Amino acid sequence: MPLQSTEIVVGNVAYFDHQLLIADQFIDCGDMEIDRPGPYVCVQTKGLNSVWCGITTAHRRERLFIEVGWRVDGSPGWQQKSQFLHDGLATFFGPNSSFIACAAAERPFAPYTRPRISEAGIAAILAEIDAQGGPLL
Repeated sequence: MPLQSTEIVVGNVAYFDHQLLIADQFIDCGDMEIDRPGPYVCVQTKGLNSVWCGITTAHRRERLFIEVGWRVDGSPGWQQKSQFLHDGLATFFGPNSSFIACAAAERPFAPYTRPRISEAGIAAILAEIDAQGGPLL
């Protein structure tokens, strides 16, 4: 089942269609060039708005590693493959309704549940966003 409004909580991971994400006039993508769909983690919510950051399996020295202990639920691939914060400077913020629309083509997680990142992981991600000057709500 695609992302629902009740699932927009800090730590939850959703898979967004990158073309919808950059085309949505209500989502602030900064100057980020997105060339692939993929997972994003919710790092902040306020009212009917939220902030999301991209996650990638592509390693780069400067990327924050998403520790295995921070990964909760999700598929064995999510649990076992290396995962990194794409960029602490590149946050995406806007109305929840826009993010729900960008996740409309999400494949069901069954038999697993939606992946998420623990509070400790979110604290590390927020520290990385702060260090890089990424915008939040």
